[in-house]
Amino acid sequence: IVCTIIVNTTYNIERVLHHANSVISVMKLMDFLTVCLVACGIMASLQLITSTIIHADSSGCHSGEVALLPNLVLLPRSSSHDCEHNNCTRRPHPRRNQYHQTNNNATIDNTIASNPKPSSHRSLMIIAIYPNSPRKIAALWSQLECFSQSFDDVVISSPVHLHNETTNFLRLVETKLPEVWKKLKVKFYINDRHDMGLWCDALDDEAFSRDVPHENDTTDNPPTDSNNIPYDEIMLINDSIIAMENTDVFLTTLRTNRLSLLSLNYRNETNRKYWLESPLRVFDRKGIRLFSRNICRMRSIRWRRDCPHVGKIYRPSERDKRCVVERTEIDLVDYFEEGEVMGLFSATNEKGEAWIDTIEYWEYLRGVGFPVGK
Repeated sequence: IVCTIIVNTTYNIERVLHHANSVISVMKLMDFLTVCLVACGIMASLQLITSTIIHADSSGCHSGEVALLPNLVLLPRSSSHDCEHNNCTRRPHPRRNQYHQTNNNATIDNTIASNPKPSSHRSLMIIAIYPNSPRKIAALWSQLECFSQSFDDVVISSPVHLHNETTNFLRLVETKLPEVWKKLKVKFYINDRHDMGLWCDALDDEAFSRDVPHENDTTDNPPTDSNNIPYDEIMLINDSIIAMENTDVFLTTLRTNRLSLLSLNYRNETNRKYWLESPLRVFDRKGIRLFSRNICRMRSIRWRRDCPHVGKIYRPSERDKRCVVERTEIDLVDYFEEGEVMGLFSATNEKGEAWIDTIEYWEYLRGVGFPVGK
């Protein structure tokens, strides 16, 4: 606030002096303004580093509130379902008629949370991050604190140009979340394919052997047969959502329903393809192999070449992004058999309003176990 007042006041004075042709005074004020801006930048950086420490203890996830910068606005607690006083418990997942499975619209059994993880199973969590704001840091921290306990290994996949921001964050993880730190890896990539690129690059490094090609695959560095993948389940998640409670519902649902692909959200609107949204998806061995073979092997996506129809519908700044969504999210279910995929929660209500845009619908979802905020 102080920085803003200084900058605005100086700018207004400069305008007055400029009209008065006071060149020397204008130059001095501009020098002063430059110093103010540098000082503001330093103060903001220090505040971000020192205030990103989220109070956590060995009991697990936070209480649905993230203690970041004072002006960081997050969705509030909505009910007693949230974790209280850093004392999270794993709840059974409720039975809801909105949950959709492509095989006869089956619902999720409400006892799946008690389904234990097989001792031989190994699971991997890959988080695609772009830590350039307090909100992204809050999201990443919450996911490590609330979702990572069920996974044997965790990989953070970050763009190489955000190396410093990622490294500063990791120092806090090492200090405040030592159990997560023990199983955490960080990878840096030159990313030109959004979240998909960060996920796929990490998958190539962690899940697939590059020197054992599949017998029917002629592409460079193809994924191996699913039996050779060192993990039974792999979660791909990005930093666009904040975890609100400690849960392993994703892995237990995947196992109990014998799925190859599970998504947090689905869209099943009239006259549109069934769509599993990408912010949080979990795959079994077969599913991650299909994802890697068909999605990760795509060249850089360009709308003029890959989705020319979007040119008639979307603004120029949105066309490439929409094409990525269509090719890597909406089309993904085409590679799976019916009954192998499921979405946990409908992304929209009966009016077609998305939970990320309508707080009333989000509060409703929270009441039935929706474990994230936006």
